[in-house]
Amino acid sequence: MALVNVERAQRRKILSDPESPLVYFIKQMKHDSKTYDIERVASEIETVGSLSIEDVKHVILSFVRSMKTVLRDGNRVKIEGLGTFYITFRCPGVATEKECTIKSVQGINIRFKVDPMLRLVNDSHATTRAAANNVQLNLITPKEGEDGKEPTPPTPPTPPVPPVPSGDDEEDPIVDPTA
Repeated sequence: MALVNVERAQRRKILSDPESPLVYFIKQMKHDSKTYDIERVASEIETVGSLSIEDVKHVILSFVRSMKTVLRDGNRVKIEGLGTFYITFRCPGVATEKECTIKSVQGINIRFKVDPMLRLVNDSHATTRAAANNVQLNLITPKEGEDGKEPTPPTPPTPPVPPVPSGDDEEDPIVDPTA
């Protein structure tokens, strides 16, 4: 199982409110992941299958073209083990039915809903250890000075306070406060 390096980050609890309190959250470290293009994915598939890189690339590109056509017709594309692609519309809410027209649609978005078989699980919460869908997270904390902030100077040790002499050489008797 591979490790995913994560770090703590801070942001406003309500992003749009500058008065909102700051909260910490976990995010994947910047520049710690690679982006696989069609060439790299085709190369990976070629190593485990009988298709050449060119054949795999052709199948992927054909699939994308076909998926675009299906979505453009208003249908969904479900790929077992991966998920479902579908479209949604972005338009503002209006007060009256008459104002709600096709022209009010500002954008068409392609959405993706992951198949339950593909869902990944934080290994620290998983009921089955080392399962195929478990992701092991590795929290990286920056060393002093590496996070772009000035390192905090070390606090000088406090010198021990010398005992106050009582004036006589005998030890002071211990007084029981309950007596």
